[in-house]
Amino acid sequence: MADRVAVSACLLSWKRPRNLQSIVPALHNLEFIDEILIWNNNPSVRLEFPGMRVRVLCSQANVSSYGRYLCANHARNPVIYTQDDDVRVSNIPDLYASFLSDRTRIAHALRPRQYAARNRELHGNCQVALLGWGALFMKEWTSVLDEVPENLRCGRLFQREADRFFTVLMARRHNAMPARVRRLKDHATEGIALWREPDHWVCKGLAVREALRMVRQRSSPAPPCPWHIVITCRRDRRSLRDTARSVLCSDADYELSIVDDVSNGEIPNVVEELRELCPSLRFVRNPDSDGVAASHNRAIRAVDSSFVVLLDAGDTLGADYLHDAGLLLEQGADVVNPSATISADRDMLFRRNTVHRCAAFRRSFWTRVGGFDETAPGWEDHDFRIRAAAAGARIEALRGNHVFCRQGRQGEIKLPEYPRNKYESLDP
Repeated sequence: MADRVAVSACLLSWKRPRNLQSIVPALHNLEFIDEILIWNNNPSVRLEFPGMRVRVLCSQANVSSYGRYLCANHARNPVIYTQDDDVRVSNIPDLYASFLSDRTRIAHALRPRQYAARNRELHGNCQVALLGWGALFMKEWTSVLDEVPENLRCGRLFQREADRFFTVLMARRHNAMPARVRRLKDHATEGIALWREPDHWVCKGLAVREALRMVRQRSSPAPPCPWHIVITCRRDRRSLRDTARSVLCSDADYELSIVDDVSNGEIPNVVEELRELCPSLRFVRNPDSDGVAASHNRAIRAVDSSFVVLLDAGDTLGADYLHDAGLLLEQGADVVNPSATISADRDMLFRRNTVHRCAAFRRSFWTRVGGFDETAPGWEDHDFRIRAAAAGARIEALRGNHVFCRQGRQGEIKLPEYPRNKYESLDP
């Protein structure tokens, strides 16, 4: 093992103080843990551990997971060990050895299912690491949180999801190992376990989105946003809300635009509600009904992105769609067709529309073929796919449950009577 270093253990406490009576003695017996600090998010509870190397720091307010980093700022050692107060971790020495073997990365423990799916948390050079089941990192690394704007740092999203901000802003891969843990009392109690809260997936997705955006904007000039999601709507505020929330659950770097093509007046109210979650949401309200093609073109033109997904209000995305489609696009695909039964080419598209309307595509192909044809109402998306295929677009199928549509609008659509001579000159 590499040279040993002293470690400060930083624990969080909120509504499970009895669990600490089991966790603290176990940490006290580890020779490499030099001190134990407890960040008490609930100062009305008195914490005492006589005869042990423990300091209790009382927070003036519940700052949720951010407390572990505020606690680390008070540590006297360069290395921090942290975990939540709902488990006993039995393989901390193994985690310590893993960290000493590579002190450039966070070493963290994951339950078996999370460990098997750990590559799902990769976002380019960034990786989300979950720290609640035991993790070791350098104290100095917490300075990356200084990049978070003050208004965001004071908000519930950051304080609740501080681990995701911290680990993504590190802009590196982390070292994971399987955890050996025993769950303690109240580990799944609603109101204590954050993953049990109704808005868990929205908070998770938004935190990763904001952190990835901050990493991208470190470059000057910042590269284009990877994703632009455009929602077109006319009515049904509930459908718009469901569609937008499904996007907000996506852990990706994206811009979200909503185009209101002359609704009944309720859509702006929903947009304001959604902006409480996503202040950067873009909203365009057509003064007259310009149609789907014009709405798509106007929205796409406003954002410089690499990839685009178009949704109707009522469509919802699976949580993995942007991640899985992005892998295919980065490998060379130009259009990613979710749940397709056949890869499409121009001749196939002449006979039947086999590309889903929510297919992800490169913005460069939108530019190459001149956008959506605003004189082709009713089949503008099909027309766009034909012209993209004729321009040489590589169309790849993406299997799985990634897009969910309103009843009555699924399945293949026959090509309407349309002048095919329009495409005669479009050779790949």
